[in-house]
Amino acid sequence: MKKQHVIITVTALSISLIWFLLLFSPLVLRKKEIAASLADTEGKLTDFRKILREFPERFNSEKEILQRRQIYISQLYSKEDLIALFDNIRMKAARYNLSLLEISPSVEELLALNRQSPNNDQPQLLNIMVRLNGYFRNLGEFVRDMEEERFYQGANSCKITGAADGAAPPQMVLGFKAFLGADRKS
Repeated sequence: MKKQHVIITVTALSISLIWFLLLFSPLVLRKKEIAASLADTEGKLTDFRKILREFPERFNSEKEILQRRQIYISQLYSKEDLIALFDNIRMKAARYNLSLLEISPSVEELLALNRQSPNNDQPQLLNIMVRLNGYFRNLGEFVRDMEEERFYQGANSCKITGAADGAAPPQMVLGFKAFLGADRKS
């Protein structure tokens, strides 16, 4: 009988130990996983709070950077448009066998154009003077071709001078208002 009590006791303890290992040890492991996850989440929450405290400052600095970028881009496009306009005038003069002596926008207008706000909905207009040498027919064809351009907004002045005997080709000074960006590819 003693042997039987020992066997029953050992069996009961073994079954209890097996149940303990099967039921309780996964709970212990799960508790450790939850504790690790909780510590990780608390760290993330701390980082999130830090980001939220810094957000207004970062947002304002990013906003300022974007505003500066827009200003620089608007100035860059204005200069790009101006160079494209000058190249267009230079090519037209060469097409009509004219000597291009000078293209001169007003310095004051260039400075005003450079300061113009990028959010300004006003068109960017510029008064330009072009001085050319060539024969009357070529000068006339040049002016006619210029009047058909999208950037051309009308003549301000036109002056043709030359020798009465025709020994030298006449010189023409054409002043007109140009719309910058009219030739920009959208």
